[in-house]
Amino acid sequence: MIYNLELIIEVIMQQFKQFLLTIILTTCSHRFLYAQVNPAIVSGIKVYSKQVDSLSKLSLLYNNDLMSSVSEGIIKTGKKIDGGFGLYTFSNQKGDSVFRIEYHENIDINIYKTYYFKHNNLILSKVILQEGNQGLKIIYRKEEIYEGNVCIWTNTIKEKGAERYLDKVNFSMFDDGMASLTQFLKNTHNSK
Repeated sequence: MIYNLELIIEVIMQQFKQFLLTIILTTCSHRFLYAQVNPAIVSGIKVYSKQVDSLSKLSLLYNNDLMSSVSEGIIKTGKKIDGGFGLYTFSNQKGDSVFRIEYHENIDINIYKTYYFKHNNLILSKVILQEGNQGLKIIYRKEEIYEGNVCIWTNTIKEKGAERYLDKVNFSMFDDGMASLTQFLKNTHNSK
């Protein structure tokens, strides 16, 4: 009878291990499947951003409902000019909806930060570092795509020499894009 009891306990333990393994694998595979990005969403957002870029170039000629604005200036330390900046926005005429905000600065290196919005929701961020001493060569490029406030896709390309300027790109692109949106809406609201 003791022999049968040990055999029963061993069988129960094996079944329990199989049950536990099944639960673990199910949980892990569910998380794995959940983490997969729908390529249609990523490609759709990339197409949308290209359409916004194209539309912004044509809007000045053909569309009175859309507006591009430019704010530029120099950056000084005392009397010495260190570089310059530009802030370029593309929005509707009312200024209550923005499609793209681009910031360009050229202190030490050219940095371009571009944010794309759909219904005032940040959907794509791009950061590019460009060295001017070698024919404006791109040495760093990072893109992030968002669904809600979650990054669902990212791509980073670093060339030789980019590590010298990584302090320029060590920031949350999502937070910076949302701060740019907030500032845009505040500025357009205050100008009315």
